[in-house]
Amino acid sequence: DDFGRLVFKDLNCSIEILKILHVMNEKMKILHHETQSDIKNLNQRSVIFDVLILTNQSSIDIELENKKSRSSPLRARLHASEMDVHVSKRNQDFNDLLENIVIFICSFDPYGYGLPIYTIKRRITEINENYKDKASIIYINGDYQENDEIGRFIHDLRCQDPKDMYNEVLKERVKYFKE
Repeated sequence: DDFGRLVFKDLNCSIEILKILHVMNEKMKILHHETQSDIKNLNQRSVIFDVLILTNQSSIDIELENKKSRSSPLRARLHASEMDVHVSKRNQDFNDLLENIVIFICSFDPYGYGLPIYTIKRRITEINENYKDKASIIYINGDYQENDEIGRFIHDLRCQDPKDMYNEVLKERVKYFKE
């Protein structure tokens, strides 16, 4: 976790994650990027986002998670709601809320199906249509080992020697801290 936070303190490394997950598009402009973003709530529960990225389109929380108990859907819901409260403005029209994305990069397979990514979006069950609340939660399976974009990303996260990493942006950042 600590090492990952150091790596993703670099904006380019955080952008690499968004590109790999196809969350970043060409119209997105990064407005704010912060690691260990501490959102204090005096009367209720506070949260700390491992990586908080605000763009002109989205608010994005990236969590690096080693404990299955901390990858709970309810924790993801709390992070999403805190992010909305944190980035919305007084009297802002609800239709102007940013897309809300919570990403858990897990060191394990959070659901046990062997998929590289689990993307959660709400649906209206009776008519089987998307519920257009502009919110999603993405879990990355840290046990995934195929030779594709996600598999190589997971390989790079687990790599001890930067020379063996695939992603050049991540490789340079990790090499800097390792050397």
